[in-house]
Amino acid sequence: MHSIERIGIGEVVEKILNTINPHRDRHIHLSFDIDALDPLEAPCTGTPVRGGLKLREALYIGEELHKTGLLTCVDMAEVNPDLGNEEDQKKTSEAAGAIIESCFGREVSGNFPINYKFPAPELLKL
Repeated sequence: MHSIERIGIGEVVEKILNTINPHRDRHIHLSFDIDALDPLEAPCTGTPVRGGLKLREALYIGEELHKTGLLTCVDMAEVNPDLGNEEDQKKTSEAAGAIIESCFGREVSGNFPINYKFPAPELLKL
């Protein structure tokens, strides 16, 4: 976490990829433990640790791994819906789902083409 706080998640992901796969020629298997997230983001895990990743940082990891074209396997671990109340269960499940979706190409910023133009308000029929 100190590296993320010091240099940011983007630089950390780049350094990790350069270390484990410098030529970008090997497949990647991501095993993501939900307890890497701060419990405010995903409370239903057996080992909650305050000060973990923010959900946005985890989504960025998935997005960047997807962009490599090398991600061949994803597993999500340590999700325990038996812990916590209904709201905590929903929050944890949604976080886990969002991370998995990011690994398959869903981006938080949206998935519109770069040159997409939104219709003018006057053309919208409500």
